[in-house]
Amino acid sequence: MTTRHAVLADLLLDAVLTEGTDENAAQAAVRAAERRGRRMAGRSTRSPGRPPTWCAA
Repeated sequence: MTTRHAVLADLLLDAVLTEGTDENAAQAAVRAAERRGRRMAGRSTRSPGRPPTWCAA
């Protein structure tokens, strides 16, 4: 299992390494986070409208 700190560090590193000349660090971090979120959503195995498995339903 990956810790939140490791995920955040990986995300920020990705943002810094791919920062464009037309964006600042905050914009790069948001772009990297959005890209990561889209990738994670594509790997989701749950059905739309159902709570995540970690959620106490």
